Amino acid sequence: MTLCSKIIPKESFTDQLICGLFDIYRKYYNPADLDVFHRDFNEKAWVIILSDPLGKLCGFSTIDTWLQPSKFGPIRILYSGDTVIERDHWGQQILPFSWIEHAGSVKRAAPDIPLYWLLISKGHRTFRYLPAFTYSYYPTPDCATPPDIVDLITAVGHTKFSNTYDPNTGLVRPKDCASGLLESFDGLDPGAHNNKYVRFFLEKNPDFAKGDELLCLCELSHDNLKPMARKQFEKGYSCNGMVITA
Repeated sequence: MTLCSKIIPKESFTDQLICGLFDIYRKYYNPADLDVFHRDFNEKAWVIILSDPLGKLCGFSTIDTWLQPSKFGPIRILYSGDTVIERDHWGQQILPFSWIEHAGSVKRAAPDIPLYWLLISKGHRTFRYLPAFTYSYYPTPDCATPPDIVDLITAVGHTKFSNTYDPNTGLVRPKDCASGLLESFDGLDPGAHNNKYVRFFLEKNPDFAKGDELLCLCELSHDNLKPMARKQFEKGYSCNGMVITA
């Protein structure tokens, strides 16, 4: 069944929507606390929701953005928060395509400011969006993280996560109801370990099932996006006359 996506800004969040998305979230993560979920949700700027043709909620991804000072000058951070898709719809690409298209519209709002994607992942499937979408991202199994990028990652980690980010490990360890991906959904069948990105993720984040999240960063730009992602990004950049101002 083909899904449709919709981007909802913060001013249109409702308790009914948040509770509906929490019902999806708690199927896949444990523990799951509605108050924590609600508070975290309301710190975001947008949510992408997926629904089937009958209007049933089938997935979502929360998004936030802010200006981050750096030694290179100000940069804009686009942060991917909680992301869940109902298992019956795994394999559909509408959510990542909608996300990268929205990223293009955010870039259009401030084209002269570098746009960086902040992704924290407690599952290898989420981490693997980085090599699927981009040429250069960190941390990566392909090379050591350059010192300037280490400094930037550390600054972003402390800005967003304060004392729950550990720069020595690159992990965010939430102290308030850390939710881990349920084993039945972690995708770690024996063959998965043959994938270098899976192995790298498990080396960097061995306690992902306890809710630890690997902090990753990459630039979202024409030159750094692979062709499929670049096409969607440029579609969002054109915006069909719409400008994202947040």
